[in-house]
Amino acid sequence: MLISGSYDQSVCIWDIRNIKKPIESLNLEASVWDIKFSQDRRVSIASIYDGYRFSKTKIGQETDGKLFPDINDWEVFTEHSSICYAAEWTGLQTTQGLDLVVSSSFYDSTLKLI
Repeated sequence: MLISGSYDQSVCIWDIRNIKKPIESLNLEASVWDIKFSQDRRVSIASIYDGYRFSKTKIGQETDGKLFPDINDWEVFTEHSSICYAAEWTGLQTTQGLDLVVSSSFYDSTLKLI
């Protein structure tokens, strides 16, 4: 499985054995700059001017016949004041069991711990 994102606002899941067309796609309504997998196959997406999205469930784990969670089931982080470049899963958790993620932005020159 391969996942890709684009300025055309789409995120696609591909079967690397047949890359003629994606298995499934998702429209974010914002251009995609960066995609990262967590250790448990959840995904973070930096959507340039529309913040970060984090899947609550594993990508590729079929739910209701789909490999992507519904767009409304993603957590959204919009605390940066400019372009969202990347987010990185730390592999650490809070005492409440929440995953810690570091996000970065360009013009506001900040890193945030999510």
